Amino acid sequence: MAATPNLLASVTLFDGPPQELASLVPDETKVKGRVLASWQLTPNPGRQYWLACGYSGTRITLARALPKDLRTCSVTYDPAVTLDGLPSIERIACK
Repeated sequence: MAATPNLLASVTLFDGPPQELASLVPDETKVKGRVLASWQLTPNPGRQYWLACGYSGTRITLARALPKDLRTCSVTYDPAVTLDGLPSIERIACK
């Protein structure tokens, strides 16, 4: 029996720990058949931004606090290819 890989299926940014449910809405643009979701991370003393990743074939979500000096995060999706009903993720970049 071959193991099915659990692929990255979703990315969510949060203002604070994910259990607080303060997910951030990205700005989205379409470029050459791809969707670029981007978040501007404004310094917020006393709070930290978090990144949560969900994986196909499981309900497990991995999350971690982002470094405080990051100012932007973006995710590039290919809407022509889906995974668990969501557009596939091609790239994640945070600066």
